[in-house]
Amino acid sequence: MTFTRRPGSGRFRQTSSAEDRHILRNARVHPTASPAVIEAHDESRFNLSSDGNRVRVWRHRGEPLNHAFSLQRHTSPIAGVIVRVAIAYNTRSPLVLIRSTMTAQWYVHDILQPHVLPTAAWTHF
Repeated sequence: MTFTRRPGSGRFRQTSSAEDRHILRNARVHPTASPAVIEAHDESRFNLSSDGNRVRVWRHRGEPLNHAFSLQRHTSPIAGVIVRVAIAYNTRSPLVLIRSTMTAQWYVHDILQPHVLPTAAWTHF
C-alpha cells in the first residue's frame, strides 16, 4: 500500500493569493513588525461587506457611460407627489392631500390615527 502526501495541511485556505501577497509585502516593508501587527494591518485593509446594497458597474477608461445603469435622483428637496394605494373589496377610502413635507411622527398623528386606525378596527389583518 502506498501513500502520497498532498501539499498543504489539508485545511481550506483562509486567505486568497492576493491577500497572501499583501501580507508578504508588508512583512518585507516592515521587517521588525511582529506577525500579529502585519495580520491586523491586513485585516483592517479589507472590507468584504456591501456598502448600502449598491451595485458597482465598472467601465474602461474612455468608454462612454451606459445610460441603462444610471439612476436619476433628486438631490435637493423639491415639490413632489406620493400616492399610496390600498386595494380592498366592497369598501372605499378617502383621498388625503398633504401639501407640505411630512415627518414620521406627523404621519402617524395626522394620517394613521384618524384615517387608518378607525378602518382597521373592524378589519381582521
